[in-house]
Amino acid sequence: MLARVRNLIDSHRRLKQFFGDGQALAKEDVCDMDKEFVEKFKALIDEKMGDSGLNVEDLGKDMGLSRVQLYRKIKSLTNYSPNELLRIARLKKAASLLASSDMTVSEIGYEVGFSSPSYFAKCYKELFGESPTDLLKRKG
Repeated sequence: MLARVRNLIDSHRRLKQFFGDGQALAKEDVCDMDKEFVEKFKALIDEKMGDSGLNVEDLGKDMGLSRVQLYRKIKSLTNYSPNELLRIARLKKAASLLASSDMTVSEIGYEVGFSSPSYFAKCYKELFGESPTDLLKRKG
């Protein structure tokens, strides 16, 4: 149990670093081209987030790389896989929608690109430590 809590805290800290200022990367001396690459990737995720069929292969094509090349480059620059970054971006958008809209949990899950409300709720709870339903109860 203690290990799980530590993992959650560590994961939350890394997410905060990565998404906090938009420039917290794995290496401090990343060149401008790499920063631009990561920003372009994040913008692409934001643009296509609602597509539940979006996958790393499609993102790679849009970035001009193969799936494997994209995985290696993103992982080396951010310490996250492209799938992890996509899921995190979807969950952050969902948290924003939960706080500011009157949509149901299922509607928000579909809106941000999850194909299953139960998987959305599971991922949300893993990242934020509470279920989206609990958040709505506290809010309401």
